[in-house]
Amino acid sequence: MKSRYYTVKDEYCIDGKVYRSYGVIMAEVINEEITVLSSAHDLSKDHEKIERFVKKCNELDLSPIHFFDAVFDLLEDDREQ
Repeated sequence: MKSRYYTVKDEYCIDGKVYRSYGVIMAEVINEEITVLSSAHDLSKDHEKIERFVKKCNELDLSPIHFFDAVFDLLEDDREQ
């Protein structure tokens, strides 16, 4: 199974204001057909940060079993800054 990671953009309307955030979709690609296996939404308002995270996940061929560990590490990095 080959997993790929993609950036997802979500928009929310809160008190009349549009809030845009980004997350990650983990998908399996078989014969050019994409099946979403899992996702983590609303991780950051920083699009570039999520793009870098997704790129790194794909470059390292991150195993699906470590997906949420990597997401938690990403969020923990935000808390420490």
